[in-house]
Amino acid sequence: MLRSIFRRWETDAALVILSVSQLPVLALCVLGCLKIAFFNLHGAGIFEWVERSLTALIVAAATFWVGQLFTQVIVYYLKAYARRTEAIWDDVLIPILQSIVPPLIYLCGTFFFLQILGIDLTGLWVAFGGITFVLGFALREILADFFSGLILLIDTPFQFGDMIALPNGSTAVIKKIGLRVTHLYLIDNHCEIYTPNSQLAAKDIVNLSRPTPHFAYSINLSVKADADPVNTTKILREIVLGHPDTLGNLDAKLENLDKFTGFGEAKPGKMSKLEAGRLRLLAEKEVNQQLAKIETAFDELIAKIKVLAKGGLDAAEISILQVAYQDILKNVGLRAVIDSKSKRGRSTSKNCLHQTSTIPSSARLEPGIKFGCKTPICFQRTKLFYRKNGNPKLTY
Repeated sequence: MLRSIFRRWETDAALVILSVSQLPVLALCVLGCLKIAFFNLHGAGIFEWVERSLTALIVAAATFWVGQLFTQVIVYYLKAYARRTEAIWDDVLIPILQSIVPPLIYLCGTFFFLQILGIDLTGLWVAFGGITFVLGFALREILADFFSGLILLIDTPFQFGDMIALPNGSTAVIKKIGLRVTHLYLIDNHCEIYTPNSQLAAKDIVNLSRPTPHFAYSINLSVKADADPVNTTKILREIVLGHPDTLGNLDAKLENLDKFTGFGEAKPGKMSKLEAGRLRLLAEKEVNQQLAKIETAFDELIAKIKVLAKGGLDAAEISILQVAYQDILKNVGLRAVIDSKSKRGRSTSKNCLHQTSTIPSSARLEPGIKFGCKTPICFQRTKLFYRKNGNPKLTY
C-alpha cells in the first residue's frame, strides 16, 4: 500500500527508503515483540539473558538500518545535489563522509552491542582514547592542513582559475584546492607550488579575480620626453592588436598584423608564426561569420515555428520546418552519407533525444569540412536511427 502511494510522488526518495527499510524494520518489529513478551518474566536467569540478547540484537538491527539509510539514501541524494551545484566543497566532502561515517556508525553500534551483553569495555575505551591522543599529537600538522582544507572548501575565498596575489608580491593562479595542500601556478616564475592549507588559511590573500574576472598587468615603457603622447598611444595600440594571440577586433588585428615585426624567422619546412597567425585569424573570422548565419537561421526557424504552430501543424507545415532545419544542419557542416542500420545504433537511440528528419532512408550525417580553413571544424558525430516505417530519426 505504501509503495503505491509513494509512486505518485515526484521523487523516488520514499521508495528507496521503503526498499532499504523492509528487512531492518521487520527485524526490529519481531525483536521488539519478543522483548515485550519476555519483559514481565523475571526470576529465571535464562530469561534475563534472553532479554539482554534481544536488546543487543535490536541495537544491531538499528545500527544496520542507519548505516544502510546513510549509504544508499543520504549519500545518493548528496551526490545528486553536488552534481547540480558549482561549488567545490561538496564534491570533496561527500566522498569523505561516505568513507568515514559508515565505519563510525558500525563501530558505535558494535560498542553498544558488546556493552549491552555485559562485556566490560572500560579498558578498551581507555586504550582507544590513548591511541587517539597519540595519533592526534603525531599528526597534528596533517590534521591542521586537513581541517583548513575543509574550511577553504566550505567558506572559500577563491575558486579554480582565480588569480591571487601572495604576501610576497608574486601572482599565482588557483589550480586545485585539495584536502591537505592547494596547487598554485606562479605566473612570473612559470612553475607550480604546493602550499599547505593551514599556511594558506593564515595568510592575507588578495583575490584579483573578484569582484570581476578582469585583470590588468602594468608594464613600464620608456619613451623620449618630446614624444607625442597621442601618437605613442596609437603605436602601442597597433602593436597590441597586431599580435595574433591578443583579443580584439579581427579586422583591426588583420590590418595591423603585417606591422608587427617581433616574430622570428620561419624554420625550413615550417610555417612562420606570422603566417600561422594570419591563417588562424582568417579562420576565426570565417567561423564567426558562419556562426552568425547559423544564429540567424535559428531565429528564423523559431519565428516560423511560432507562426505555423498556431492551431496545430499539418503535413505541409511540418515539411517546411524540416527543410529549414536541414538547411541549418548544412550550415553547421553535416552531410548525408549512405550507411546501414545497426543493433547498436537502435539501442543507443533509446537514451537520446530525437528530432524527426526527412533524410532518405539508409543515410546518416557526418561532419564535413566547412569555413574554408585547413583544419576542419569537428562536430559531434551524428547517427540515424530508423522507425519501423523506414523514416529515419536524427540524434545529435
